[in-house]
Amino acid sequence: MMTVVILITVLTAIALPLVTQQLRDRKVHEAAIQVSDLYRIARTRAMGRGSAVLVRFTPGTRGAYTMLEARRSIQTAAADDSGATCGDLSIPSCTQVNWNGTAGSDFQVVTGFDPAAVVEDAPISVTMANDGDTAITNLDVCYTPMGRTFTRTDATQPLMPLNNAYTAEVFRSAGGTRLGREHRVLVLPNGTSRLTL
Repeated sequence: MMTVVILITVLTAIALPLVTQQLRDRKVHEAAIQVSDLYRIARTRAMGRGSAVLVRFTPGTRGAYTMLEARRSIQTAAADDSGATCGDLSIPSCTQVNWNGTAGSDFQVVTGFDPAAVVEDAPISVTMANDGDTAITNLDVCYTPMGRTFTRTDATQPLMPLNNAYTAEVFRSAGGTRLGREHRVLVLPNGTSRLTL
């Protein structure tokens, strides 16, 4: 009986780190799916709602994403000058929106994803690179209702048509060291995204 108990204890001690590693890799995989879905949903939302939708990547500590929709509130001239809003007006153009302004003026924040919110011993990080593997510090990808995609890597520059692919690398890190398996999301020139690893 003691031999069986010792054998079970040894097997558990061997298997526990492997199971823990697989659970951590699963969280990284799920984070990569969220990044891919964010681009897919933005593209679908732009076509379905008739307004431009922008996905903004900002590196920060670990990289974060925000989805913005181009909508302008229409104010009516009420008799009592209350400035009541009548509704929102869709803005279909990526290039005619001040994406660097204040939310509520030309755009509204729809949703976002912050991998640092996945709390564990080694948080999840995201880096972006272009098809030449050059690291990108900021990236805006904008979708129009007509299916066109625009991009820029500098928020002070105008949006230009997307002609190359971008890669999001999703991984766990601790102290600047990458841990475990890395997952990649590819944003293609037509604006679609897919998980590659």
